[in-house]
Amino acid sequence: MNTKNLIKKALALLMIAIVSTGAMFAQIVTPKQNDKGKWGMVDNTGKWVAKAEYTAIEPFGDNYYIMQKDGKWGLIRPDGKKALDCKYKHEMLPAFGYIFAQEADNSSKWQAWDKLADSGNKTSLKNVSIKHVNDTIQIISGEIGSSYISIENSKKYIQSIVDLRNGGQFSFLTTKGGIAIIGVSSAKHLVGDIYACSHQRGCDIYDLSTGKYIASVNSSALSQPMPTDQTLLVLPVDYYNNKYLSNTGKIYKDTLNRFDMQENRLIADGNGKYGLVDKTGRNIKIPVEYDAIIRDQGNYKRIENGSISNNDNYYLRKGSLWGIYASVNNSLKMLTECIYPYCVEDGEKYIPFKYLTYCENQNQPWNACFVVMSNGKAGILDNFGKEIVPCKYDGGGFSDNPRLGYLYDNGKTIIYNPIDKSLTTRKYSNYKRFIGAKSFYLVEQNGKFGVVDDKDNLILPIKYSQITEAITSDNGHLDDAFHVWDADGRIGVAKVINGKGKEIVPCAGNYDRIWGYESYGVIVVKNGKQGCIKENGATFCRPVYDGHINGLKRIGFIKNSATSNDVTVDIYDYNGKYLTTVNVGSSYLDQRWFVQKYLM
Repeated sequence: MNTKNLIKKALALLMIAIVSTGAMFAQIVTPKQNDKGKWGMVDNTGKWVAKAEYTAIEPFGDNYYIMQKDGKWGLIRPDGKKALDCKYKHEMLPAFGYIFAQEADNSSKWQAWDKLADSGNKTSLKNVSIKHVNDTIQIISGEIGSSYISIENSKKYIQSIVDLRNGGQFSFLTTKGGIAIIGVSSAKHLVGDIYACSHQRGCDIYDLSTGKYIASVNSSALSQPMPTDQTLLVLPVDYYNNKYLSNTGKIYKDTLNRFDMQENRLIADGNGKYGLVDKTGRNIKIPVEYDAIIRDQGNYKRIENGSISNNDNYYLRKGSLWGIYASVNNSLKMLTECIYPYCVEDGEKYIPFKYLTYCENQNQPWNACFVVMSNGKAGILDNFGKEIVPCKYDGGGFSDNPRLGYLYDNGKTIIYNPIDKSLTTRKYSNYKRFIGAKSFYLVEQNGKFGVVDDKDNLILPIKYSQITEAITSDNGHLDDAFHVWDADGRIGVAKVINGKGKEIVPCAGNYDRIWGYESYGVIVVKNGKQGCIKENGATFCRPVYDGHINGLKRIGFIKNSATSNDVTVDIYDYNGKYLTTVNVGSSYLDQRWFVQKYLM
């Protein structure tokens, strides 16, 4: 049969497949569990279209599902009918319009389900070979037996796809997460999860943790040895457009605005961030993370405590703040972080770089202040870089919400408020406002820590080896509770009740960690098991559980999650009263379904 006739036949058969498939799969089917804990499929009328005999059913894609029985997996079509029996491995792979399945008991045997074909059209594969790239990535090649004909829209692939689906050779690379990359004949590891994959049309680079395509490369580029230094660019992937692949999988472009063709070259990531590489394009000299980089073309002499060469400096901008790199011993060295805003002096913009040490590595908002060091002493700049407290104190720092500056002097703390520009002296040392707290501060004396309020009243005694904010399960910060550690390193929880601090979870409980602070109590972990302590200190439930599920009115604590058929969930109300136990059975637990059914 000539190519023209073959294509006509392919088109005709494809139309039949589309029509028959559309009619066959028109109804909506969803998984459902019966009262014995088994799973099946029902249509939109609630009628069972697949018998409830499976321990788990999971969505696969394109309205297909995979189901588990006796520890093995099969395939369910979009109409709820069985496509493949439960005798395959869980990791099925889509490619070429097929779903490929590998037998669980015989890894050399494969089956292919043709998604465009009529009912029952499954094809055993011939001459299957597996080339291992590493433990989780492999290239699978083989031959599809007599199969239904279909084509793709792109004309240049018609012949090859028709040949393939009539028993032609196939090859694809499997990746982490069951992603299939079609047509790969070999793969070379570059860095991390980044691989160069060869095929008939050349070589493409993929991130095999996600299957994401990154770039096409010249084969000659891959002949270069891969560096191991994490600060290096990996290789040029596009000489004509000056593009480079980094060891993180990002593509950087050499911009037309080059500072020095012999030494440093400005590169960009395409998202408005800039950095600097050397003339080889392989060594990153300034990370690609700045909003602007300006080379010093003048005679700035605002650097203190060290000499630098003029015209070898680079000003770096992040948002509205600036820092500096300078040439030191033939390499670029950061002298300041991006902490200083533009200032104006005699109508000219400049950056006040005389303060080389900054007490916190963070960008500052415009309505805040800067705690800086000069000649070993701390002082404060306002948000325009003007010195409002001279650098004469022993040290300093700042807090968030609101932003306050701290200066330390002979064991006392002087607090600067940028809102009213006031200075107040406190009796304790090393004040630090807790994140999320309205009026509580961490203080220190003789290496021990306590908590005071904004009037210097002692809320928690200064006896703990460490104190941090109490964290909720969704990583929120509480404004009246704290995690505390005693002198032996044991963790507990203290809460402010009626203006006084109380250990509601005592450090003496010997808990491994505090998992999270919920509205109904504190989740604690001991010997790898979870339990709960109520806010008044009473025991909600003992630490004997593998995990928990939050509901709107009830909480479920999970047992035996490591087993496959013995999972149970103990249900409590928010007051800590035990209600009932639900036998889940399978280790696969649909938490959304469980919340809706039992915890609302």
